[in-house]
Amino acid sequence: HLRDEAVTFTGVKTFVTAGGVVAAGVIDASDAAAGDVGRYNQVTVSSNPYPATGVWGDATNIILPAGDWDISLVFATAANGATVTENQVGLGTDSGTSTTGLITGDTLISHPIPTNVDNSSAAITGVRKSISATTTYYVKIRSVFTVATPLSYARISARRVR
Repeated sequence: HLRDEAVTFTGVKTFVTAGGVVAAGVIDASDAAAGDVGRYNQVTVSSNPYPATGVWGDATNIILPAGDWDISLVFATAANGATVTENQVGLGTDSGTSTTGLITGDTLISHPIPTNVDNSSAAITGVRKSISATTTYYVKIRSVFTVATPLSYARISARRVR
């Protein structure tokens, strides 16, 4: 029972709950070790051209080992001289043109249309995924455009929560 006592922790600590669950983590601003709660992974990409107009493709991906992860992505589109009429971004486990697992309002969103003056941006945050084997998650992108090819910018990140 710690709620009424002042306790100071330093370094890496391992906690065992009454149910025997072990959670290791850090409290000193260092990176959590692979396999530990709090482990953070991220991948970024910039100036990545969209696939052909109206076609789904992958902006980037992240590979995660088994565990429970909170996955987020931040995404932007630059018109790059294109006339864009539709933009979508999603989080899925199938590469290429597949849209399997993309669910509107959960792992799939439409985002604003960029202009030649302003980029558009979108975010999907805190999607909890419990995986039993190493799994690749893709930033899925689709845009309808003419004249030129827009560019995508993305960061996909994941934090182990269990």
